[in-house]
Amino acid sequence: MKWALVGASTIASQHMISAIRAQQGHSITSVLSSSDERGRSYADAHDIRRAFTDLNEQLRGDADAVYISTTNEKHFPQAMAAIDAG
Repeated sequence: MKWALVGASTIASQHMISAIRAQQGHSITSVLSSSDERGRSYADAHDIRRAFTDLNEQLRGDADAVYISTTNEKHFPQAMAAIDAG
């Protein structure tokens, strides 16, 4: 399964990246950040292929699932966008 990280968070880096990669056949294809510089730095540090600043563009990619780790007020609209994108 290919995962997209919605949010370049500490929780994702400390817990979820290793948990996702521990599952055979699972990988992380992209990360979303509001900052292009932070997104690219995060992607480089965690061996993630792509960084995005636009959620809709990220959701048009090749991910099968998303892990949302942005601030709480963003969770609902980001989850709905991911659902709408399939």
